[in-house]
Parts: sequence; structure tokens; C-alpha cells
Amino acid sequence: MIVVNAGAIRRSSGEGSGEIDPAKAVERAVEVLLKLQSREGYWAGELFADATLAADTVILYSFLGMNPIPRSEEYRRHILSRQLSDGGWNIYPGGPAEINATLKAYTALKLIGLSKDEPCLVKAREAIRGLGGLRGIHTYCRFYLAALGQIPWSKVPDIPPEIMLLPKSLPIGLHGLSSWTRVIVVPMMIIRALEPVAKVPAERGVGELIEEFWAEKPPPRSRWGRFFLFLDGILRLYGKIPFNPIRSVALKKAEEWMRRHLVEGGLGAIYPAIQNSIMALKTLGFDLDSPLLRDQLKEIEGLHVFEGGEVRVQPCTSHVWDTAWSLTALAEAGFTLSHPALRRGVVWLLSKKLPAPTARNERGETMAAWSFEYQNPFFPDIDDTAAVLMALTLAGARTDAELGSRARAAIEEGTRWIRWMRNRDGGWASFDKDVDCRILEHVPFADHNAILDPSTADITARVLECFSVTGVSITEEERRGAVAFLLRNQEPNGSWFGRWGVNYIYGTSAVLVALSAYQGDSEVKRAVENGARWLKSVQNEDGGWGESCSSYEEPGVYQAIESTPSQTAWAVIGLIAAGYGRGRAVKRGVGFLCRSQKSDGTWDEHVFTGTGFPRVFYLGYSMYSHNFPIIALARYRRLNRIKTTVS
Repeated sequence: MIVVNAGAIRRSSGEGSGEIDPAKAVERAVEVLLKLQSREGYWAGELFADATLAADTVILYSFLGMNPIPRSEEYRRHILSRQLSDGGWNIYPGGPAEINATLKAYTALKLIGLSKDEPCLVKAREAIRGLGGLRGIHTYCRFYLAALGQIPWSKVPDIPPEIMLLPKSLPIGLHGLSSWTRVIVVPMMIIRALEPVAKVPAERGVGELIEEFWAEKPPPRSRWGRFFLFLDGILRLYGKIPFNPIRSVALKKAEEWMRRHLVEGGLGAIYPAIQNSIMALKTLGFDLDSPLLRDQLKEIEGLHVFEGGEVRVQPCTSHVWDTAWSLTALAEAGFTLSHPALRRGVVWLLSKKLPAPTARNERGETMAAWSFEYQNPFFPDIDDTAAVLMALTLAGARTDAELGSRARAAIEEGTRWIRWMRNRDGGWASFDKDVDCRILEHVPFADHNAILDPSTADITARVLECFSVTGVSITEEERRGAVAFLLRNQEPNGSWFGRWGVNYIYGTSAVLVALSAYQGDSEVKRAVENGARWLKSVQNEDGGWGESCSSYEEPGVYQAIESTPSQTAWAVIGLIAAGYGRGRAVKRGVGFLCRSQKSDGTWDEHVFTGTGFPRVFYLGYSMYSHNFPIIALARYRRLNRIKTTVS
């Protein structure tokens, strides 16, 4: 597998061109995009994250007994390069120090061999003190500290494997959890039940932090929170019963489930789940020479990016997602399937079609889906499936003599699955259907802020956009339900929340595109006007748009930052769809995109505009600052009939 180094886009040097010529800007950017395509036909940019993944890898290697830590100097350099002036570590560029990130970085540096008296660690302890100590650390941090023998397992919430024995129909069973939670916590069930402890020399542990800063979490305020805390205490006692056949059966089920999903790409194809699966395998007695454990370690190593004496670790890969939007960008720029790049990309996307998790609907019709990563056969998602179906349609694959029948079948099967996945509230979620039992947000191990997968405005909007682009007929009930969901979830200021992109700019743009087809309805028209008005009200003086990840901290509160290419493109795309494509705000946005483009055809973007888990984990998509400006400028160019030459 080749990962295209589109991360170079983000690190391009040189001043912006200063020229305002949308046609020329598109042509320059497309030239770069074509060079980034792999031989196989896909695009895959680097996914940037904070320093916690490098720290997690050091923690993993220490748990496995791999001493000295492989590539320890490169991990050390990377982690220290992210330390803030106050001694802490943040979870997004420009953000404040965050306790979990700071604790993980400190722990990794100690495991690598730094003394607690090193100035960088002295400052880190000062930062931890300023953050209120370790009271606020989440379950995953406690979990890894216990596995390293730094705190007793009694300090970690229970994750009972008996969840595996509950019926699928129960909202508190395994399938009542979001798909990403399932792949993360099933291995944790095994580890938590068996309570392994790695041998870590005292001088490489974090005893000084535990001694000075450890504090128990304050009791939950909610009634359900207090109930689950009480239940957690009972489960701990239950787990200590010496002869417990039910626990044995549950652990066996958890192991079987995990091993069944250990395929190429790793468990869930995401870093935390792969890390936990390796720790679970080690706990179950697999050694480093076992093929199963060794294969999962290779998946972790495949997420590493080496550059300048440092090593960055990606949370996953994004081949399908990046390829879908790259094809969309080329199609919007005027390319057709007569161009080999577009054809190779379409063929590659068609090859990644998966049988939907529920392979047939209630009428016995086959359904298909796509996942986000290069290889993830068990967990496709709605956003990627919709993006792929739109890319295939815009590329003209349905009418192609060679690919037409495959493309038409793929689009039909994919839209069939999306329609089947509609939630009872009229909206769509990311991976799951009706996984929205809010009570579960109060369980003690749910503090990663994403135990559920409810309907969201951005995914629902993408689905409606997909139906419009592909021309798929939907029922009046589906249309009314989706539109009503979007109208209910509009913020008082006119914006919409963005679950998977930062934040209100992303959500508002997506919904404006989706609702643009329904403006004959007066209520929809008013909502679109309010959304567009809000977008225009937060435009920066330089003509661009920029929003911080800190917008997630307080619901409904927008936090502006310097303009970014991706967020400016989203705003322009949304305003064009809403009918303001010839207005002053869009012209200024286009001007920003043209002026900020580098002479080599790229844009620089140094902040994170992608969201993993709000308030917990954010992403920098290296392709976002390229693909979305192309789409925005190409749509503006087409709307205003600006001539161009496409080769």
C-alpha cells in the first residue's frame, strides 16, 4: 500500500500568488492534484494529529516489553516539538494545554528514558498543576496507567465483557454502542477483566505525578450518572468472584469477536482499536512472534510517517474519502472519463465497494457501501458512501460504455443502503442506525464523548445532497423527515453544528448545499437565508473564513481564527448553493482563495479543520486545503461563465 505524501501540500513554501483569477487558480491546483494520484488510482493525503498517538505508541511498546523503545529518539523529538511554552501539550494547533494529552506525552517521555528533572518535564509538571492535576483524566488514560502498573486497576472503570452476551435488540448491548466504540472497547473488556500489569522500572514510571497530582473524579451530578457509578461498584465486586462461568463465556465471546475482525487494515482500521487489540492479544498470552500480534503491529507501523528525524503517527488512512473528493474536484474542474486520471480513480473506487453490513434490505435487494480507509471491510459509513456515489455520478461513470453497468449498480446499491440506514428521527448518523440511547452517555467509560452515533446535520445534509446529485427518487416521507430534522437542528443564530468538520462553517455549508433543492418551501427558504446571513456575518476582513476547534467547547458559540483555505472554500460552496454566488461575500472569499494560493498551485493550512471526537480529538486533512478550494473556485467559475482550458 502506498500513501501519497499529500502532506507536502500543507508544508509548501513561498508567498501567495496575489493574483485573482479563479480559472488560472483551478488549473494550477488541478496540475498538483494530478501529480498526487497513486499508480493504483487513489489519492491519500497524510492525516495530521496531535502528539498523543506517538505517545500511545511508546506506551504500547513499553507494555509489550519492547525495551529499548524502537525509534525512541524520533518519538522523543516529535513529542517535544509539540510541547507548548507553558509546558503542556494541546490537542489542536493553537489550542491550550490539555490534561490527557499532557499526561500521555509526559508518560511517553519518561518511558523513553528522560529524567523527571529534565527541564521539559519540570515544566510539564507545572502545566499539570495549572490544569488542576489528574482529576480530569479520562478512562483511556487511567486504563493505560493501570496497564503500566502506575495505578491499581481499581482506579479504572469496569468495562464488563458480559455486554457481549446481551441481545442485539437491547440499546445497552454491544450494538447499542457506536461502531468506533465497539472496536475500541471490546479489546478493553478483555484487558480490564484480566488486569495485566507490565513491568516498568520505577525511574521510568510516573510515580511522581501520581503522588503529587492524583485525585478522584468528583461524583457525577446526574441521576443516571450516579446510578451507573453505583453499578460500576457492583460490577467490580462481581468481577472478583473466583469461579465465574458467565465471565468466562463473555470473555471468550469478546475474544472471538475481536479475532474475527482482525483483518488487513487492523481492528476497525483506526489506531486506538488496533493498539487495544495488540494489548489484548498480549494479555491473552500471544507473544511478539505470533503472526496475529505481529500483523497488528505492522498495521500500527504502517500509520507512521518519518520526516526530518521525527516520526508522526496517523490515526488511520483516508484513501476512499480523499479519492472521492479528488474525483469530485476534477469533475467540477471540467475533467471527464476520457482523462486517464479520472478513469483510474473511478475504477479504484468501484473496486472498494463492500457488501453493506446488512447485505439485503427488507425486500431482499442487495446493498453496498464504502468505508473511509484503504481497507476496512466491516465498518463502512454513510458519509463516505454518499461522497463516493456523488463522485461516480459527477465523473460520468454511469454513462460510460465500459464502466457504466458497474457504476449504475454501485450507485443503486449504495443509495439503497443509505436509505435503509435512515434513523427514526428522520436524519442520518455516521455508521449506525438508531444508536442514540442517551442514557449510555452516563456510563463511567463513556468519557471519550462519542459512545453513541446519533443523527447529525452534516451527515443528513450529505445524504440529501447525494440524492440530488445522483437523481435518486426518495419518498415524500424521507424528504420531509430529513428536511424537518435539519430545520429542527438549526442554531438560533442561523448556523448548523458540524460533527465531522470544524464546526459551524462546515455544518452550515453542508446544510445550505442540501437545502438548496427545496427552497420552494417558505420555511426552508427562510432557514437557508438565515444560514447564509450567518456565514456572511462571520467572514474575516481578508475575505476568508476561519474557525477554531474551540468552537466545540461551548455549544452555539463560534470562535474565529485566521482564514483557512478549506473553511473559506466550504463557506463559498455553501453561499453559492444558497443563491449568493454573485454576491460580495463570495467574491471576497474567491479573492482570498486566489491570493493565498502559492505559486506552485498549493495552499498552506496549519490548523486542524477535521473532527474526530469533539473536545477530545481533532484532525488535519492534508487534502482538504486543496480539494475544497478547487471545488469552490470551479463552481464560482462555472456560475460566472469564466472561460478555462482543461487538458
